[in-house]
This record gives sequence, C-alpha cells and structure tokens, in this order.
Amino acid sequence: MDNDVNYKFVSDKVDKRLNFYRSFLTYCLVNIFLVLVNFIFTPNEWWFYWVTIIWGIFILINFLNIFFIDEMFTDSYREKKIQEELNKINKI
Repeated sequence: MDNDVNYKFVSDKVDKRLNFYRSFLTYCLVNIFLVLVNFIFTPNEWWFYWVTIIWGIFILINFLNIFFIDEMFTDSYREKKIQEELNKINKI
C-alpha cells in the first residue's frame, strides 16, 4: 500500500515537471515567432516584449511552485520541521 502512495506521489511530481518543460518550450517557440512577426510587419513599433514579460512572469511563478514550493511541503519536510521543534523543546 505504501509503495502505491509513493509511486503516485513521484508520478505526479514527474508529470508536473514534464508539463513545465513543455510549457517552457512553448513559451520559447511562440516568443521567437512573435519576434519574427513583429520584426517583419511592424519593425518600428516593438510590442512582442509585453507578451514575453507577462507570460514570462507566469512561467517563473510556475517554475518556483514546481521546483521549490512543492518541495517545501512534502512529508519529509514536515518530519524535519517536527524534529527541529522537538529538539528545541528538549534543549529547554
């Protein structure tokens, strides 16, 4: 039973990372396309960077959530913090 839970947890984690990589690749390809369209059709007015910046902020938030914030809220993190608190109490 415990193996099934661990497998599901790890599987979800890997799926989130793969989805992030796909999103990032899409972000890069679409923005390259937008730069080309902007350069060809309106070379005197640069507008592509607005899309790049706003979309990039969301990509950054997604990156931080998947690779840092999710890591902080795992069971091992919880157990580590419990042990730290118990050690503090035992020192008193």
